[in-house]
Amino acid sequence: MLKTLAAANRSEHAPFKIPRSVQQTIPIQHVYRDGIWQVNGKFSQTWRFADINYSVASHEDQQEMFLSYCGVLNSLPTDATTKITINNRRLNSADFHKTVLMREQGDGLDLYRREYNAVLMDKAAGSNNLLVAIDLRSGQRIWEREIGSGNQPWLTGKYLFLLANDARLMAIQADSGKIVWDTKIPAGNDVSDQVGVTYAGPLLINNRLLVNTSNGYTFYVSPYTGKILGYIENGDGSSLPPVAAGSQVIITTVDADIIAYQ
Repeated sequence: MLKTLAAANRSEHAPFKIPRSVQQTIPIQHVYRDGIWQVNGKFSQTWRFADINYSVASHEDQQEMFLSYCGVLNSLPTDATTKITINNRRLNSADFHKTVLMREQGDGLDLYRREYNAVLMDKAAGSNNLLVAIDLRSGQRIWEREIGSGNQPWLTGKYLFLLANDARLMAIQADSGKIVWDTKIPAGNDVSDQVGVTYAGPLLINNRLLVNTSNGYTFYVSPYTGKILGYIENGDGSSLPPVAAGSQVIITTVDADIIAYQ
């Protein structure tokens, strides 16, 4: 087995030749109709697997994914060169809400749908639940907090403003990680309005922290106390943080409408 692996490793490295033309810099000799490429005297083929979110899947589904992955690796011969490319991307909250969460139907089973959606949202938020501060000069970790967030924190002066995955807007001391205040951003008055709501922000402008919600609200909060000062309705909602442009605040809704506030 060791000799076979060593031989496969040696055969992977093709002898280098100085190219005499632009065409010779491209190592492809032939592309066949069935998707097989001939590269440097070898034959190559690429498979693309469906996108999955391992952390959101149930334990049984995770086990099935793992066994399927092992089956793919075991199906390859020992003298074959295998290269795996993983495109790991951040979970888009708006797409997650539209494609994964269950919509309410008004048939008496919405209670169970809300419970199911809450479990999925908790797992999606729990896959990234660590906030870390690092010294740029030494690379040493200064402090860490078990806070999950897919939003960009807003750093100003000695304070860091962060909107967590569970809709908690908080002010954190940048040098120590101490939480100064912690405010829960509401989702709506009705329970049905609170299912699958996503939040984006914050934006600090004119002594206000602005937070968008996907169900049609923009809340403005005091950066000093964390008190919710009020809200405005922004149409169909927004899954993107508000943006400052001079003295105006720009909000892009989920239906691609652009709203400017003075």
